[in-house]
Amino acid sequence: MNKNIAAQKQEEILALARSAEAVKAQREKARRHLYDYHLYMHPNFYETAHIKLISSYLEEVYRYIETEGKEGIGQLMVFVSPQTGKSTITSMDLPSWILGKRPNTKIALTSYVSTLAERNSRKVRDMLEEESYDLLFGRKSIVDAPVELSKDSRSISDWLVGKPHEGGVIARGVGGGITGFSLDLIVIDDPFKDRKEASSEKQREDVWNWYTSAVDSRVRPGTAVILMHTRWDADDLAGRLLKKMAEGDDRWVVLFIPALALNDPNQPETAIDGLDSYAKNAEETMKLMARGMYVPTEDMLGRKPGESVCERMFPADMLRRKRVKIGDNEFSPVYQQLTKSKSGTMFPRDKVNYVKAVPAGTVCVRWWDKAGTKGGDGAKTSGVLIGKTPAGRYIVIDVISGRWELNERERIIKSTAVKDKATYNRVQIWFEQEPGSGGKDSALISIQNLAGFEAYAETMAGQGNKELRAEPFAAQWQAGNVDILVGKWNETFIDELELFPHGLLKDQVDAGGGAFTKVTLLKPRPESRIY
Repeated sequence: MNKNIAAQKQEEILALARSAEAVKAQREKARRHLYDYHLYMHPNFYETAHIKLISSYLEEVYRYIETEGKEGIGQLMVFVSPQTGKSTITSMDLPSWILGKRPNTKIALTSYVSTLAERNSRKVRDMLEEESYDLLFGRKSIVDAPVELSKDSRSISDWLVGKPHEGGVIARGVGGGITGFSLDLIVIDDPFKDRKEASSEKQREDVWNWYTSAVDSRVRPGTAVILMHTRWDADDLAGRLLKKMAEGDDRWVVLFIPALALNDPNQPETAIDGLDSYAKNAEETMKLMARGMYVPTEDMLGRKPGESVCERMFPADMLRRKRVKIGDNEFSPVYQQLTKSKSGTMFPRDKVNYVKAVPAGTVCVRWWDKAGTKGGDGAKTSGVLIGKTPAGRYIVIDVISGRWELNERERIIKSTAVKDKATYNRVQIWFEQEPGSGGKDSALISIQNLAGFEAYAETMAGQGNKELRAEPFAAQWQAGNVDILVGKWNETFIDELELFPHGLLKDQVDAGGGAFTKVTLLKPRPESRIY
């Protein structure tokens, strides 16, 4: 009996030893790898392939910081469906893990409002005070220089780790300044609150200005940037950065994990824009990037078509039912991370034919659609120059668009007229005259400003709505009779036409339709000069 008791106790001691060794190994893995750290700090979470993949990319971001930009990923976009743990692993686990491994790291957490950024900051700070973290990187750990919060700096918007370390976290909303801080990591988690914000051109411009002035200006060799947000609009922050990539001006790594793998044979008929299939090749991906969209050539998780990002969390059948229920215009940007434009059918993009020169004998009309002197959200002044060639084709030669005060607007209109006249023998200039005395006065100012030019004004009241007025231009566009002169304005112009009449902006369509209507009345003149 005594021997049996002794053997049992010996087995218990061995089991405890094995358990202690297992815990020790688990902690060592958590120190080394972000994914193991994620599972260690969140014991109620279960293993998922998509979080493991995200973690591997985020480890490359850490390697970029650690090597001061010599290796790893310096700029990462994370396009992953919601409620899958991407914010937990990216905005909370990664910062706390990095501070444990590299306590001098300075991190900025940003979002559309400061309160959301501060919420993430608080969660990172709270993780540093958990016993499990203390056992990994703190005083109860085996590390040489334990990490703990500074007792003198614990604000959720700005806090530091304790001496001798110098790392810490700042939390800011979009528009908030991060100047004055030397940063190693900047995480942008949802710069837009919702579709309404992302659909606002003013808000998109504000976010872009904040990024270029407050974020990009803080990037130095070794500073990593992570961007995550729902792809509501092709002209959002990610879309603009993708366009710059297509132009060769910037480099980002994109992690794209839609809720349902693309090429889904069970996708509903509500799917639009042809963006529910993977790109045929890298060239097609690049063309989409030039439009602010992103679709890779294959599924990054290696899933079969239509498989869920995580069947246990989001069964594929449930996702398909949701897709039908809420409609593809909601499902695609949120769950598929696909920029689904509510494209119209009047100006299809596939009808665009680019040319590099204007034929001799082309006659032209510049039509100006003027916004108010200050221009509100979605209101711009646009001037579109369209020519009619001797062969009877039409060519969009130039587009100018912007928001200007009265004096600046008239100066730009005048300088544009001078340039047009220097290029062509004959260019008619037309303005839309709004009804009422204010519209008449505005047209008169512009006509007087263009003394010596062929300038006219026309009241459009009673000539139908915008769609009706655009129909003649759209008919020739659809017939393939409209060329586009290659220029920097091309994509912005074509994007607006493609979205018409559903898009927020319509001023370039109005100006294009007006110029087209007037140029059809002119006869080509062989003596016209060309570019």
